Amino acid sequence: MNLVIAEWPLNKVNGFVRVLWGQKGVPGWIAQDLIVPYHNSAKPNAKCTPLQLESGNISFWIE
Repeated sequence: MNLVIAEWPLNKVNGFVRVLWGQKGVPGWIAQDLIVPYHNSAKPNAKCTPLQLESGNISFWIE
């Protein structure tokens, strides 16, 4: 599983969704059928929030 950041509502073009990927938040496109909301079966109410660190890198806070 890889985490990507996507706008909401999804920015869809020709079956692809615009995302930010990786620690540097590199913009790119991914097939829309590969995008699913974050889900943790052990913690069904958990939320995944992206944040930008002082270094400029992207990380995720899972609560």
